[in-house]
Amino acid sequence: MLDLCLSVASGSKFLNRNTNQCNCLYLALEDSLLRLKDRMNKVLRGKVPSPNFDFSITCESINTNLVGQLEEYITAKPNTSLIVIDTLQKIRGNSAKGDNAYGNDYKDLSILKSFADEKNICILLVHHLRKMGDTGDVFSRISGTNAIMGASDTIFILDREKRNDNQTLLSMTGRDIEENEFLLEFDKTTFKWRMIGTLESQIQKEQWDNYDNDLIVKTIKKLLEENGNIYEGTATDINNKCLEFFGKYADPTPEALSRKLKPLAPLLQSYDGILYQAPPKNRQEWKEASQIY
Repeated sequence: MLDLCLSVASGSKFLNRNTNQCNCLYLALEDSLLRLKDRMNKVLRGKVPSPNFDFSITCESINTNLVGQLEEYITAKPNTSLIVIDTLQKIRGNSAKGDNAYGNDYKDLSILKSFADEKNICILLVHHLRKMGDTGDVFSRISGTNAIMGASDTIFILDREKRNDNQTLLSMTGRDIEENEFLLEFDKTTFKWRMIGTLESQIQKEQWDNYDNDLIVKTIKKLLEENGNIYEGTATDINNKCLEFFGKYADPTPEALSRKLKPLAPLLQSYDGILYQAPPKNRQEWKEASQIY
């Protein structure tokens, strides 16, 4: 969030996306001044922050005078278009005993949404996730009731398997955006998250890398190259050729290699136009034979 605000304030790219330069207010409510200064020094790397960037480590709550404070700030800085509140829990008042949790969540967010709509600005709230297992829907992990998601225009979820993982999945959904998932990686030299690409593109890249480095695939390509683009042989033949070409077997046994040929067939055809034809099952003498074109 700090990187986002500094980038938007200076009109710099954020996660490979262009930004519309404007005044930004970052409410770093879980930071001390010393910690925030240290974070800014790491992200800025000696550069001076844009004059469009403001921050505070304290503010009123929604139940007291937060909206009034934001009103005063925007009056003084009319070029403001982005306010980041980190975190939502820090600006919420204490609920009375017996209050309806859903109603409280919806009321608090509706107050902020109404203010954002009125001023034509973006208020970005940082909120924590529940510590729970995979439910198949990452958005169900938002802490609190469904009202938080229902009252928001757009939801972004950052989720990683382990706390110290360098990669995280950014999932997004909303009223005016397409649902998508992106893979981010933390760069320890710049102290920033960087965009790797969509999850789908990364899965495809990983699939291609695995295919391209597969010893069976490499052996098949070399066999076709040496045999006029057609080769007929047993799994044992292919395994022996793999040893001859690359110094090791593709699989411990020909039977294990044979089991891998079938799932490889659609990839061979898709990536390289190679057609694999398995022998008829009723031909005992062909039980390991195969033709590759």
